[in-house]
Amino acid sequence: GSAASITGGCYLYHRSMIRIPTLSDASNTFEVVSGFSTSTSPTGGSKNTARIAYKHDIYGGRLYGYTSDNSNTTYVDLGVAVAVNKVYILETYMNKQCTEVRFFVNGEYRGRSTANTPVTGAVVFPQAAIIKSVGTTARSLYLSEISATYLYPN
Repeated sequence: GSAASITGGCYLYHRSMIRIPTLSDASNTFEVVSGFSTSTSPTGGSKNTARIAYKHDIYGGRLYGYTSDNSNTTYVDLGVAVAVNKVYILETYMNKQCTEVRFFVNGEYRGRSTANTPVTGAVVFPQAAIIKSVGTTARSLYLSEISATYLYPN
């Protein structure tokens, strides 16, 4: 995807449509992430990041949002239990002041973070990925849509 520099004068918006055919567990553990980050690789660290994510052992397998600046991360339980083969539309919005990130799941507001948001001047990339960490059995993520918008108002 293309990059955008967070200038403090633009709104950032990320949307993806995903489906997970097999859930993460202790023997085949993975994380699904959707949002934006300064790294072009989803495993490249979490500095200056705003994402919605899923992993079986975080918040009991519910979707969560997180934001990070250059040094700290804030996590938000979005209260949505992930189900096999259910389609999820994940949306992440950051205000133009870089002070708030809002998280939406299937069009419904599910939470926000006002701490440790990506910093002005960071260059971010849109992402949606599955990151396998334990086990040898292949796991899939179906991604049917991904988009990112950087809106600079007059």
